[in-house]
Amino acid sequence: MFSARLFVPLSIEIKSLLIMRFTTHSPLRLLCTALAFILPLAGAAQMKVTSLTVEHMKNPSTVDETAPRLSWVNEARDAKVRGERQTAYRIVVASSKEKLLAGDFDLWDSGKVLSEQSTLVPYGGQRLTSGQDCYWKVQTWNARRKVSPWSETGYWGMGLLSPSDWKAQWISANQEKGAPLYPRTRQRLLQPPHAPRPPQLACPEPQRPHAPA
Repeated sequence: MFSARLFVPLSIEIKSLLIMRFTTHSPLRLLCTALAFILPLAGAAQMKVTSLTVEHMKNPSTVDETAPRLSWVNEARDAKVRGERQTAYRIVVASSKEKLLAGDFDLWDSGKVLSEQSTLVPYGGQRLTSGQDCYWKVQTWNARRKVSPWSETGYWGMGLLSPSDWKAQWISANQEKGAPLYPRTRQRLLQPPHAPRPPQLACPEPQRPHAPA
C-alpha cells in the first residue's frame, strides 16, 4: 500500500503529465501544425511563367510567319518544390498593350487548354496582317490545378507577308526618261574586248630654267 505522503505527489505528477499530453495532442494544436506545413506548400505550388519568346526570339520586331510559334518557361515559385509540371495553359493576344491590360483580347484568347506543351505553340487567332503589332501573355496550371499569375507582356511585330506589300522605287540619278543609265559604263561594256585603245597624248617634259650668265 502507498502511504498518503507518497500518493499526493504521485497524483500531482500524473495530473501534470495528462495535462501536457492533452495540450500537445489537442485537435487545435494538430490543426495548426498541419496548416503550418500545408500553407507554404500551397503557396509554393503556383508556378511563375517567364522567358516568353516568339519563333525562338524575345520580343522580335519582325516576324514573317502567318502563325508564329509561342514559347515560355515555367518556374516553381519555391525552389524546395520538386516534380512541378504544367497541365494546362491559356494564351491571350491583343493588338495593343492597352487592350491587353484592359482584358480586351481582340486577336486571340485560347481559353484553358489541357496540355503540357510550353514550346512552339502555334498562334491560332485572328488573321494577322503586314506590319501589325501583337502583344501577348500567358498563364499556366500546375498538377494541383493551381493557376499561375499572368506572365509579363510579350510582343512581336509582323513583317511583310506578301510581295504586293513591298512598295518602293529604285534609287537612281536624275535623268531623262529613256536615257541610258551610266552611259560611260554602258559604252565600256559594249566595246569589243580587243578594240584598239585610243592614242594617249604624250606629255612634254618640263623645261628647266637656264641659269643666268
